[in-house]
Amino acid sequence: MRLRIKFLLIASIGSSLMILMLKFFHWTLNELLSPFLFFVFSTFAYSAFLIVAAIALVVLFSHKDWKHMVIQGVAVMLFFLIPFDQVVLEADYHSTEEQRAAVVDMVLNEELAPTNSGHVASIIELPDQYKHLSVDGEIYIEIEEDRTSLLFLSDGRFLDSFAGIVYSSTNEEPQTGDFNGHYLAVNKLEDHWFSVSAG
Repeated sequence: MRLRIKFLLIASIGSSLMILMLKFFHWTLNELLSPFLFFVFSTFAYSAFLIVAAIALVVLFSHKDWKHMVIQGVAVMLFFLIPFDQVVLEADYHSTEEQRAAVVDMVLNEELAPTNSGHVASIIELPDQYKHLSVDGEIYIEIEEDRTSLLFLSDGRFLDSFAGIVYSSTNEEPQTGDFNGHYLAVNKLEDHWFSVSAG
């Protein structure tokens, strides 16, 4: 019995860490794996967590052993309370700040121009040395009167839901409708730069 309880403790810690790491690194994993493999891995991780949580609940009531449920509960609280997306976006922005500024200068000086005129926004293909700044090596541009906005995607489900970094030439916060997004979170990183999550 003790061996089973010890295994449950390891499973509680392991499954909790797995869902937290999945939440933190989901963009990286989404790029590395195919959409199908990412879906399979995510389903496995969340299912394992739920199964371990159900077993921990049974152990709580049958053996009055609460530590497994506490571990699961803390993981759930961290999962929902820590803004993982914003933490990752801010770290990404600060690590590539100068490169993003160089891209903005090239766009404003018309050294980089849109390759097409899309329904919502035009697409600009980045030079090779800057492709890592946005999913698929492309940024999106919207020009409205005196305002130019650029979207560097971090998560590539564009037109469905997305996350990324927005440059605004007028320092205006992105509004619902910009880049066809309904913004769930907008955080100012510094003048002219915002991290966004839309869904």
